[in-house]
Amino acid sequence: MTLTNRDSDNRSSNDPVINWLLDADPSIRWQAMRDLTDAPAEIAAAERSRVASEGWGSRLLDEQRPDGQWGDGVATPFWWSNMYTLVFLRDLGLDPASPRARTAIGRVRGSVTWGPEFKNSPFFEGEVEPCINGRVVALGAYFGERSDRLVDRLLGEQLADGGWNCEAERGSVRSSFHTTICVLEGLFAFERTFGATKPVTDARTRAHEYLLERRLLRRLSTGDIIDTKWKEFAFPTLWHYDVLRALDYLRSAGVPPDSRVEAAVAVVSERRQGDGRWLLDVRHRDTLYEAFSGPVGSPNRWITLRALRVLDWAAGRPDFSGEWILNHDASTLSAGADTVQSAVWRIDHHEPVFHHKAAFVFPNGPRDYEYELRSDAGAVVSEQSGVRTVSTLEWEGKALVVTWRSEPADAGMTISFRNELIDGGRRLRASETLRGTDHDQNNIWVFERR
Repeated sequence: MTLTNRDSDNRSSNDPVINWLLDADPSIRWQAMRDLTDAPAEIAAAERSRVASEGWGSRLLDEQRPDGQWGDGVATPFWWSNMYTLVFLRDLGLDPASPRARTAIGRVRGSVTWGPEFKNSPFFEGEVEPCINGRVVALGAYFGERSDRLVDRLLGEQLADGGWNCEAERGSVRSSFHTTICVLEGLFAFERTFGATKPVTDARTRAHEYLLERRLLRRLSTGDIIDTKWKEFAFPTLWHYDVLRALDYLRSAGVPPDSRVEAAVAVVSERRQGDGRWLLDVRHRDTLYEAFSGPVGSPNRWITLRALRVLDWAAGRPDFSGEWILNHDASTLSAGADTVQSAVWRIDHHEPVFHHKAAFVFPNGPRDYEYELRSDAGAVVSEQSGVRTVSTLEWEGKALVVTWRSEPADAGMTISFRNELIDGGRRLRASETLRGTDHDQNNIWVFERR
């Protein structure tokens, strides 16, 4: 299936690799639309909503037992099948707010534990190994199950060199790339959902340096490659490290690429096949749902999706700096949107800092807005007059998305702007979604560069 020119840019309509990704399960298709095409945000969101009811996502949800677990506890232990099924559902992009997701997570929260070995600790409270607890923190953040105790435990287990190691309890003082990437993904997910804190941000920064100082794959002492298997790509990765996983994490966390990622990026580029796709190089032992990830040695959509967005990140991100004038004729606003007579946006963008000043003129007078956020800082939490607001700034491919979510839920509202440069950078398209009590809008604002 090919997106029409109305729904995407020329890259998707003319690129056979992008079209191959779009002709796939909804879980791949929506991410390709979001990260690799110019598809409007509402179209990608509509595609994402299908994950719970069609294809792989629906099948995984169907596999859950009434007691909240997956599997039979024989082929693999329950803890393994429970955790990695949930990781897979997160990777698919299952909307955590969807009814089917909430039902599944309710069963896990209410019934699933880590077993007698860990005193029947509830699933979202984790167990003892940081490689596992990093995964649990990430899942808890994604599905709205917060555990500050588990985060504090991980912060206390960070080693002197900046990373983590599951063998530390047995005396190891050197970090493991495998454990470190699992913990990093968890801490970043926690900050993105619940707000940045200095201890968590500082821990992540130290861990970034641990990986970057080693060029993501080399020994600090000799410069030799630590493990050539890290140049082979798997999906799902389970607990294993590889350079594609590390790069995709840095991309999602808003870490600007520098010379220290060049060798790892070169590995990704070199593994691209002549037809522009990447292969599934390896399948790790005890991988669940093998059919979803495809055969080893064949072109693989998951690897190709991740590799393409990593290469886009490494090639640089757009600079939104400038003065932008609203183009009424090119904009499309919902029926309930406020009437705007004119608008000017002034943006000062020096990645990762994004400073935005907006001057709108409405029939009843002018209104000004101003904010500054960082794309590498996770969520920022503020409170005014009893209303708590969580603000985030995140890259999605070459789009920069700012979101404000106000709480409590009974009076909450979510406003999101997906900012993209179009027409060779001459225009800025801001796709606004507004959701809340008595609010349901999708607005497309188009601005011309002055």
